[in-house]
Amino acid sequence: MQGLKGADNVINANFRKLVLGRAVGNAGDSIYMIAMNWFILQLTNSALWIGIMNVATVLPGVLLFLFGDSIDRHSKRRLLVAVEFSQLVIVVILIGLVALHIKLPGIYVGLVFVAALFGSLAYPIQDTLVPLLVEPDQLVQAQADMSIAYKGTDYVFNALSGFLISLCSVLGVLIMDAATFVVTVATFRRIKLAEPRQQHTREKSLYLNQILVSKLSALIRCCVY
Repeated sequence: MQGLKGADNVINANFRKLVLGRAVGNAGDSIYMIAMNWFILQLTNSALWIGIMNVATVLPGVLLFLFGDSIDRHSKRRLLVAVEFSQLVIVVILIGLVALHIKLPGIYVGLVFVAALFGSLAYPIQDTLVPLLVEPDQLVQAQADMSIAYKGTDYVFNALSGFLISLCSVLGVLIMDAATFVVTVATFRRIKLAEPRQQHTREKSLYLNQILVSKLSALIRCCVY
């Protein structure tokens, strides 16, 4: 019994790291998306460029279906660390460009698109990790916890981003954002998970495709309403 309890504690600790990483990472996503929209507005004073920036932010969610097989075949934990680290690298590049006063909006839009693509990939990867970290009877509660970590930080940091920009400037907010990704990468790296050898099966592909379809449907609803 003690051995089983110890195993449960390890699983719960790993799941807590996943939830924490999701919350902190989503906070970073919310901060830099709003910061970059504000920056592009200040740089161009153009509604057209704001529209292009919003397309660059939304389009990656539509392209998620292209990556389903790749996600299915590789280690979820390593993929998760990789996409978060990639976002960190892009944010550091953005910090350098802003600090150097580079005034080429196309470069910023392109980098935001790539960052948004990595950010969009993180969510289905996280969702496929959940069943590997909790018992079947804990899955519903675990998914609810992940949803709260996503939506809660989204609401809070969307509301706080404007205040942070006015307080710290866009450059300061981007530096804060880079710090959130450092925390996220470090947290996900600490997840201990012996993943089984990946096998491309119909059932696993169907489960992943359901996740990707649900993300796409939520994105469409946000765009429509």
